[in-house]
Amino acid sequence: MALLASAYGFRHSRWNKLAGKESVILQSCECIHNAIPEQMNWSLCVVGRKRCFKLQMTEESSELSLTMQTGCETHPDLFSTLESSASQEALNGIKRVTPQHIDTVTQWLAATKLLEFS
Repeated sequence: MALLASAYGFRHSRWNKLAGKESVILQSCECIHNAIPEQMNWSLCVVGRKRCFKLQMTEESSELSLTMQTGCETHPDLFSTLESSASQEALNGIKRVTPQHIDTVTQWLAATKLLEFS
């Protein structure tokens, strides 16, 4: 997540509470321009201990479905999942991220225990 933070935004999904203890469902979106987050195209991702993939459903769907998004593959982690469908501009942003940025985001995630409470 820290490696992706320069090119992606993340936010809570209402479906996370139904995902169980072995995985987290979160929303992700490329944030390479100064767009308003509510107007952006957010995707749902399932992140587990051994696999991660984008979901076909959206945050507004009426029921939880763990069906993989058409054309997507299963990956071992969030980084690989989002990198596989990233635009060239997002990939360039990820390549330019500094160690200080990664460290700061990692410390923030650890301090807020964001993923522990998901």
